[in-house]
Amino acid sequence: MAHDSNRQNQFALNFKWQEPYLPIVSQHLQEHIAPYIRFKVAPPKDDMERCMDLILTAQDLSIAVRLRRDSYTMRDFTIRYSVPSDAKTEIHKLRQGFGQVYFYGWVKGNAIPEYIIVDMANMRQSGLLTTPRRIFHNTDKTSFVAYSIAELRQHNCLVIHHKEYT
Repeated sequence: MAHDSNRQNQFALNFKWQEPYLPIVSQHLQEHIAPYIRFKVAPPKDDMERCMDLILTAQDLSIAVRLRRDSYTMRDFTIRYSVPSDAKTEIHKLRQGFGQVYFYGWVKGNAIPEYIIVDMANMRQSGLLTTPRRIFHNTDKTSFVAYSIAELRQHNCLVIHHKEYT
């Protein structure tokens, strides 16, 4: 029970740290969501009665976000694999079909100069989420799996890898 409380406290700290960056994440995402948006010609009646020529449609799009702190130097896409309790982890939720897009960024100061956007439908279809792979263990008794950017690109899962050179 104490470990669950500690995990909840850690989650709260990380969530609070990440929250101020979400507007920056939103700006970056707006640059890359065009494939999920469509324009269709409005029916003539809507044109005549509502002054509506085009209709913008967007599919429901759930977006997972993970930000890494400055000190993290590896540039891979990690997904939580297990926790000390029976709780579902990120890998379970993604395997179930949750999260169509994943924004994964590396924070430096008050900016996110490097990020990737991953198409999770392609990741599920590629089998990357279910193929056995090396599991890395953390000191807090959680574990994760890692995917290289090259691997994501090879399997057509990478929407964008953006990096500002500073």
